Amino acid sequence: MKKQFDSILIAVPILVIMSSFFLPFVLVGPVQQALFQPESNWFFYTPFINYIICFASLLLLGIILAVFRYIYASTEQKKPLLHLVFVLALIPGVIGVAFSVDHYYYLDDTGIAYSGLLQFGQESEVWEDVESLVFVTKSENGKAKGTELIFKLENNTGLVFNASGYLSDERKLIQGRLNDLDIATDSVFEQRES
Repeated sequence: MKKQFDSILIAVPILVIMSSFFLPFVLVGPVQQALFQPESNWFFYTPFINYIICFASLLLLGIILAVFRYIYASTEQKKPLLHLVFVLALIPGVIGVAFSVDHYYYLDDTGIAYSGLLQFGQESEVWEDVESLVFVTKSENGKAKGTELIFKLENNTGLVFNASGYLSDERKLIQGRLNDLDIATDSVFEQRES
């Protein structure tokens, strides 16, 4: 029994660390699709930072498991305090994975729905409160490096969402839908030389 537990304590940290490199791409999208993406949306975006946070959180969990394995193997007497510290040390990694899954935005026929990086829960704005949308495409040496979607609201506030890449296909879809809703759209290109 002890040998089996020891082999598990060796295998699990290695598997978690190795899987941290690909698991974010397998985990974040499908979980968001299952939990948050309504069928009525016509644009859903997961910021790339989600994948980085999920990677870092899983890597942290793997390192904590490896440290626990080392301490567990080198301690003669198994103390309940050691188990408590181990469980408490896992909490930041689990929270990081949860935050990485709960950060998104989407557009549908009712408006804009979004969940910020450091918040749980969804907020939304209805299309009646949106005055305009500006696509700000940032490019470096002729290559698109990212796009900001800046929604101007009627109360003189705004919502800014960052997207990686140019969003060419999505831009046409969003502009067409917003034109149907009589919401002005514009495009701005910012060129930066390196």
